[in-house]
Amino acid sequence: MSGVKCSLRSTLLLAERFPEALRRIAKAHARLARVKLLFGIDIDAGKFAESAINTLWNGRHALERDPPDTTTALEASGQALRQLNEFTVSARAALEKPRLRRSGTWPPATPNTTDD
Repeated sequence: MSGVKCSLRSTLLLAERFPEALRRIAKAHARLARVKLLFGIDIDAGKFAESAINTLWNGRHALERDPPDTTTALEASGQALRQLNEFTVSARAALEKPRLRRSGTWPPATPNTTDD
């Protein structure tokens, strides 16, 4: 009987927190366009960000089933966390690399400002 109570309590907690989780996933999804704009679509950071968002949506779909598939949702959560960590590492690496500018190379040559 305690398994039923625990399951019922988990279901009620899930139902209570689900709308906020959906709001946060949607907010992260909306920010994905900015991530792609900043890092590009061919850079690992953009790919990991998109993968994390897609994994979160998959977890959401698992929780919307009747009954909710909490095992799949937890697996998706763990996978999304790993992808988020990969995004963070690759985003930091990408931000440390100077980019080529269309008008030349980076960094631009600095003029000699010493008095001769």
